[in-house]
Amino acid sequence: KRQIKPGMVASVTLSGKNDSKGYLVPNKVLTNSPSGQSVFLVENNKAKEIPVETISLLDNKVLISGDLKSGDQVIYSGQQKINNGSIVNIIQ
Repeated sequence: KRQIKPGMVASVTLSGKNDSKGYLVPNKVLTNSPSGQSVFLVENNKAKEIPVETISLLDNKVLISGDLKSGDQVIYSGQQKINNGSIVNIIQ
């Protein structure tokens, strides 16, 4: 039986497929509910809740997948105080 002991060096090859595609967003945009995680988008000046799945974490960001597309406006602040369909005023 071969073992790696303290001070030894090994070359490791990971097998498997990494075809994950998603969007890297600040982790503070995620909201948690009993049904899972979601983000809020702005669509026609209203908040729209979109369920998402976390693919991986990186420092203070998270790679997510869901019904999102490039160019979507994700609500970054105040999402804990809104509901699906709430009127949103965008401040830039």
